[in-house]
Amino acid sequence: SLSECCQFILNEVKRQGVNVMTNDEVFSLATHYWDGDCTAEEIGSSPLALGSAKNPINCKVVISKDQLTEEDKAELKEQAMEQFKQEQLRELRRQSQPKAQTKPTATAPKAGAEIDSIPNLFDEL
Repeated sequence: SLSECCQFILNEVKRQGVNVMTNDEVFSLATHYWDGDCTAEEIGSSPLALGSAKNPINCKVVISKDQLTEEDKAELKEQAMEQFKQEQLRELRRQSQPKAQTKPTATAPKAGAEIDSIPNLFDEL
């Protein structure tokens, strides 16, 4: 069945320890399955197999295109321009925010330094 073929391919990917396969490699595995040259353990119908109904393989399959169409290129360019605009806006907003003002701190005269004026209680009499 088609689901067993997919299960077989996923088991082979996991067994080989790879993250990426070319179209030709996947096609070769599918051909191997449909020729009937694989065992139940390879397919995953055995309960002890890597990926089976009782022990499924948790993965995500991503299919990439060999060539980008002009539409795809235009869409990717538009997305990149929008992302660039958003980054520039964030940077401008960050730069235009008022900077935190540091409070001036009073400095005590150094030890031994003369004091300019000595307060006198009797000056105002």
